[in-house]
Amino acid sequence: MILDVSKVGAIRDALTVYLSNGKIEECATFFRQKSDDVPELFRLELLGNISFYQGDIVEAIKFYEAATLLSPKHLIPRYFYLAGVKNERKGNFVDAFKYYQTAIEAEPSFVDSYVELGALLVKVGDFASVRRL
Repeated sequence: MILDVSKVGAIRDALTVYLSNGKIEECATFFRQKSDDVPELFRLELLGNISFYQGDIVEAIKFYEAATLLSPKHLIPRYFYLAGVKNERKGNFVDAFKYYQTAIEAEPSFVDSYVELGALLVKVGDFASVRRL
């Protein structure tokens, strides 16, 4: 299969719109129609995103890790976001900061990463950086 990056991006964007608007059934139907059009790496990421928005974080992580095994350099924003949350809860603020930043760089429109990064910066008292977000 020849990778058409714009097609994969359009499918991912459409899924994200469905998911972020709570249209899980419509998303599932759309995904079934389009899943053959994307390589396994992206199919796994998209399945992870579906699980993420359904609130099944354990399942999302399984899909993200399977995708990461296929291509370790591929950045999955929600996977890095979840790694940031996990590290922040453990008190590893520097690592959490790096994971949130990576998630933002990978998908600047994924708002959750900004929210968590801002909250982390407030937690450590870096109010000047919060104002720049």
